Amino acid sequence: MNRNGFNARAAAPDLETLRIMPEYKSALFDHHPDPIFSYDLNGVMQHLNSAAERLLGCGIRELRSAGLTSLPVLESCRSTRRSAFAKAMNGLHQQYEAEFALPSGKVILAAMRCFPVVADDDRIIGVFETVTGMVGRTGRAEELRTMEKELLESEKRLRTFIDAMPDMVIFKDTDSRWVEANEATLAIFRLENVSYQGMSDQQLAEKSDLYRNTLMACNLPDQSVWEHGKLAATQMTITHPEGGAIICDVIKVPLYHGDGSRKGLVVIGRNITELKQTEAMLRKSEKLAVVGQLAAGIAHEIRNPLTVLKGFLKLIAAQTTERNGWYLDVMLTEIEQMEWTTTQFMTIAKPQELQFAQHDVRAIVEDVTAFLYPLATMNNVQIMIKTELGLPPVSCDDNQLKQVFINVMKNAIESMPDGGQMEIAISRSRASAGHVSVKIIDTGCGIPPERMGNLGEPFYSLKEKGTGLGLMICCKIMKDHGGKLDISSQVGLGTTVELVLPLQPA
Repeated sequence: MNRNGFNARAAAPDLETLRIMPEYKSALFDHHPDPIFSYDLNGVMQHLNSAAERLLGCGIRELRSAGLTSLPVLESCRSTRRSAFAKAMNGLHQQYEAEFALPSGKVILAAMRCFPVVADDDRIIGVFETVTGMVGRTGRAEELRTMEKELLESEKRLRTFIDAMPDMVIFKDTDSRWVEANEATLAIFRLENVSYQGMSDQQLAEKSDLYRNTLMACNLPDQSVWEHGKLAATQMTITHPEGGAIICDVIKVPLYHGDGSRKGLVVIGRNITELKQTEAMLRKSEKLAVVGQLAAGIAHEIRNPLTVLKGFLKLIAAQTTERNGWYLDVMLTEIEQMEWTTTQFMTIAKPQELQFAQHDVRAIVEDVTAFLYPLATMNNVQIMIKTELGLPPVSCDDNQLKQVFINVMKNAIESMPDGGQMEIAISRSRASAGHVSVKIIDTGCGIPPERMGNLGEPFYSLKEKGTGLGLMICCKIMKDHGGKLDISSQVGLGTTVELVLPLQPA
């Protein structure tokens, strides 16, 4: 399409039309909207139409009187033009760009076509040259090329900037077809090897299962943005097939032309996964702070009466008979157990000084299993211990570790109310050098996947009367030892809790 609204291919006279009638030939030549010049086989200009006269500002006589037999094409374009003329004389249509000077002194860069003039007997008797479009009317061609180069460089810089952004950037047309997307977008949606341009969301969904699932989760369709006519924001979760998910804060911005018509849609998505995780950690920290204050208050209020009871029992013990002394021993034992429980509350309230020493992990595990043997027997649970030979001792606080093992094994036993088997495997860690792994494997009911993420939080428990503090304390003790606690589970098959401890504390 030229600047006057005519198609460039239809702008030149048609050869079949030129065969019709002389008066038609003259009318088509003289009144054609594009400038047309006719040349003989020697390249001498013979005629030019009124559009050409308007372009040059003069007629054929003025050109000949100025000694011009052809368009004054600049030296840099003459070889291209000569080649095009030679091919046109052989019957081939040619397109090229040429710079030529107007009599006024201005230089224009124009899109040109030349084609043969065919006589009634099919002989080529000359060449027509027509200007199908103006690339530039004012200034030197070098200036135009400089401007074009600057535009290309500006576009390149903009593209580099967009690709360097860690955020998703997508440009869509008014029909929601993808026009352009940066590298971050292609990486997130796994579209690096997909020809996405010109495709709609639905068409892209057929190319990528990942994108199909994301579309289903997106609650802000493009049409809704156009209807409201302003920026809209939402959140979108992108789940990857190999596991894990990305949470994105997405804004969609509609663009309009000056007359109010739609121009396109810009979609920008920022990865806020780490921000969400930080918010969750802050909420958990707030809960821990509340739990700590509550635990400290409870421990203080319980310890005082326990101390009084324990003191009076010792006074009574000196006056009681041997027959009744057994009752006093049971009462003192239970009071000591309550004191131990309040001590655990204080563990939550403030950091405890750990007493590190070299201990055999198997010995600690055997002490705990002996303590839990009655509970396991009541639930018809068998306990098996497997230990790798030659394990070195671990530097740890054995009382703290016993508390961890008691909590984890007790949970495993309670997850098998109809009986089952609990296996404890002690070995060197395969994943972390210089660490010992203790796996506690049960065949219980398992944990639903949607609940795994909340394990270890205070007041979150899978038990009917649980508080969630036991597992939270275990995680804290393992962290204080420089270790970690990992849980994996399948519903109906059982749960595996792996405790990984360094041989030497960090």
